[in-house]
Amino acid sequence: EFLDALRPLFSDGGMEIDAPVPTRWYVRLPAGTPLPPMAPVEDALGEDLFDNLPAGPEGRRWRALLTEAQVVLHNHPHNTARAAAGLAPVNSLWFWGGGSLPERASLDAARVLSDDDGLRAMASLAGVAAEPLPEAWPGSGSALADLRHARDLAPLERDWFAPVLSALEHGHVGRVRVAFADGLELDLRRRHALRLWRRPMHSFIAGLPGDPEGTE
Repeated sequence: EFLDALRPLFSDGGMEIDAPVPTRWYVRLPAGTPLPPMAPVEDALGEDLFDNLPAGPEGRRWRALLTEAQVVLHNHPHNTARAAAGLAPVNSLWFWGGGSLPERASLDAARVLSDDDGLRAMASLAGVAAEPLPEAWPGSGSALADLRHARDLAPLERDWFAPVLSALEHGHVGRVRVAFADGLELDLRRRHALRLWRRPMHSFIAGLPGDPEGTE
């Protein structure tokens, strides 16, 4: 219902808005449309939202569109019904993640293990098989495992790090690359496994903030 009310607003600006699922909304723009910097949701949470709105000459258009969308949502009868039911209103949008689909993509791995639709779509563009993320390392083959949403270190150590390290030490895996969200990357070969990772991963985890076994 919200989408139907917003479509004319975006259409007047030469855009198409769509929502394949409730948690993912997309805006399609004409090719070559300049985009301002847009802060990801996780960067804006807890911050002053005005400091994270699209800025610059290109951002002015998006700020105006956001204001108009807020008016449409505020006046929507579905929000009146939500308020009467004690539910939080849907009163705004957040623009972020803009980009252009490349003509082609490449990937070193033979398959992608992920539950993220965006990453699976990029795998498809690269001609690489995409599968749901399993509970544990599958044990063989070249694969990119998307562990970004994992937060519990104990299962990661048991189901992923320890098996991969064992395979690396025994020569069943030739190389392991670990990429972190902050841009840090580790490139591990068998010689690194034998020389550096002599202690179980839990000994490194112990003492980290939030680890009960590392506190006294």
